[in-house]
Amino acid sequence: MTRTILAGIATSLLMIGGVFNANAADPYPSRPIRMVIPFSPGGSNDVIGRIVAQKLTARLGMQVIVDNRGGAAGAIAIDIVKRATPDGYTMLLNSSGIVLTPALSSKVNYDLLNDFTPVTIISSVPMVLLVHPSMAANTIQEFISYAKANPGKLSYGSAGTGNITHLGVLLLQQATGIDVVHVPYKGAGPALIDAVAGNTNFVMSTLATAAGVLKDKRMKPLAVTGLTRSPVIKEVPTLSESVQQNLSATTWQGILLPAGASRQVVEKLNSEINALVQEKEVIDRFAVLGASPLRSSADEYRAYLNTELKRWEKIIQGAGIKID
Repeated sequence: MTRTILAGIATSLLMIGGVFNANAADPYPSRPIRMVIPFSPGGSNDVIGRIVAQKLTARLGMQVIVDNRGGAAGAIAIDIVKRATPDGYTMLLNSSGIVLTPALSSKVNYDLLNDFTPVTIISSVPMVLLVHPSMAANTIQEFISYAKANPGKLSYGSAGTGNITHLGVLLLQQATGIDVVHVPYKGAGPALIDAVAGNTNFVMSTLATAAGVLKDKRMKPLAVTGLTRSPVIKEVPTLSESVQQNLSATTWQGILLPAGASRQVVEKLNSEINALVQEKEVIDRFAVLGASPLRSSADEYRAYLNTELKRWEKIIQGAGIKID
């Protein structure tokens, strides 16, 4: 009897072990993946994330579900992913803001390189410097000369203190020595509207936000902030070619997993995402947003995040900017 019971227990354990082994051997992914986006629906970051989620669903044969968790400057979404099981079923669509916040605030709830596993960069969206049509300047050089001749008299709006639309102008100030007045708004839209109305003299805006005023010629574009010219407005020079070499400030997007994600999962996602951003349909849909698709290895993305953290920390702390 005892032998029979022991044999039964042994058989059960073997069967249980077989179940666990079968589960462990399940190919990734074997269930839906959640993409957490730290923005409300509708903005360019959200649209880019949804394009990637849709295409990744098709490539993986498994649903990638978008979960918008806006608010608290991205802290809510970041915390959700940071605390998630690192099994590849919860990912973060991050923007460039993830490297800015640590330098801007002492209340950040994450350590970027220790709390997350980088997968790949996805895209880059340059900004464009726009001036009101009433301004005599028609080139970036004329604009800088005018600003230098009128220190403290030109004003510009941004999407808020510490936002890239603020920091991009700050970089231009540091490079040229111009003295201009910052007017923070609660969003890029209101800042652009006031610039069009002539309440401020210029604005630095993403191409997606500025698309309407560029089409209607309600503002004059003088320079783009990427290192290469934008295919959307090819005639407009970059700051790098016209003001100072390598001077750039762009918004960009990437994918992060919680710390501890396996190399196998990271490489699978990296391969599929790098492939999908090369699809013509994705390139065309990104172009509508003024975005250029990018690719990287996981290690390259980690190195890029580290470089950007250090770069912006130096710039922001040097300017004494805090949002606390």
